Amino acid sequence: MINPESPSSAREWDKTKAHYMRLGLDSRCAAQAAYGSQDGFSTVRPPCAECLSIVATFPTNEPGPWRSHSRRHGKAIPRSMPSLHPA
Repeated sequence: MINPESPSSAREWDKTKAHYMRLGLDSRCAAQAAYGSQDGFSTVRPPCAECLSIVATFPTNEPGPWRSHSRRHGKAIPRSMPSLHPA
């Protein structure tokens, strides 16, 4: 039996996805990064070619081609850094 996601887990996932989108990932890759943050990066699809160069700048090694940039830890990426995926 699969346990349903709690409202707080869903909110945390949404915040994490938004965090990765602010860092420049497109929606699909940001969603994968949010799932990876929640369930482990070995269970998600790799980032697309365009996002891979952004992922490579993140501070924490993860399985496969992923690196992570926690909302809670690590140095913030400056807002002056241009996004490859304009809003």
